[in-house]
Amino acid sequence: MQKKIIALAIASALAVPAVAMAEATVYGQMNMAYEVIDNGADTALVGTAADSTSNVSSNKSRLGFKGTEDLGNGLTFLWQMEGEVMGDTGANSLFSRNTFAGLSNEYGTGVWGNHDTPYKMASGKTNVFKDTVADNRTIMGAGLHEARLSDVAAYISPDFSGFNFAAAYVGKNDNTLPTPAASTIMSATSISANYARDNYTVSVANQTITQEDKAVVANEGDLTATKLAGTYSMDMFTVALVYEMLSSDVGGPKTENDNVYLSAKFKATDKGTVKFGYTSAGESKTGGATNAGSGATQVALGYDHKLTDNTSVYALYTSVDNDTAATFGLGSKGSTAGIKTVAAGLDPNAIAIGMRMSF
Repeated sequence: MQKKIIALAIASALAVPAVAMAEATVYGQMNMAYEVIDNGADTALVGTAADSTSNVSSNKSRLGFKGTEDLGNGLTFLWQMEGEVMGDTGANSLFSRNTFAGLSNEYGTGVWGNHDTPYKMASGKTNVFKDTVADNRTIMGAGLHEARLSDVAAYISPDFSGFNFAAAYVGKNDNTLPTPAASTIMSATSISANYARDNYTVSVANQTITQEDKAVVANEGDLTATKLAGTYSMDMFTVALVYEMLSSDVGGPKTENDNVYLSAKFKATDKGTVKFGYTSAGESKTGGATNAGSGATQVALGYDHKLTDNTSVYALYTSVDNDTAATFGLGSKGSTAGIKTVAAGLDPNAIAIGMRMSF
């Protein structure tokens, strides 16, 4: 996790005549897939004329710039500017992803800007279908806790024999998550403790989003999440498990539910990897009473084939089995892939064939 934020050591000098330029690295990813999606019923998908659709999706394709500056006395300034590129439409969202400035020394790293929270990062590597139509984040974190937040001030500790921790605070602002009303403001706290040794990792994380409203008291309350995540690797096989507890008292009595995610990767050949994911949303409870039919499960199976060190092709299948009152769809929140919700009780499914290239 620490490496994700501060791995900025490789840089190339940009020479401009008569102007002194700091070192910078240009990087990015194109992740394009052709999808066939069925919403599970003989009724229309929103915005289409049929119950199934096919389309090209840009799965969080991105372009970024990053660099460091040695300030002396062991202190380093670091920065990053990253945005999403919509390869399917030609549009872009300039610097909407992790974009920040920060300082780092032997005592740790601090960053300020638009950034993933420690809660989100604590289980990021367990999600083997991340940024595809099979992404587990329509269920995990209820979408909100797996979101990137703005106005983040975060600290990441140094590594202490495999252990590190991270903490972040979001001051009161008009952050767009969640958005039940235009007058909503929010703040958030997020912490994680992480341990990595030999062939396993363990993370514990907690996050609270406090929502206030300048006009509607019913929109106020706390959304809280706690999770335990772990991975274990042996030879060509890696498994991961995430257990998550969610609660919300926004707009009324507290609603609670538990989620579980299990993933596995098997390196079948030098270039080929078989992947499996299983996500379960338990039935929620409001005021202690069970909301019947609110649970769901998602399964995903896929194969990645590496063409070069930077480029791979992949194919996958995923489906959601919603209980009678559940409306979970497919694809990560904010992605152009998939359908985020369906009518209650429908069981959407999708297949996708894609190509991913990183630079």
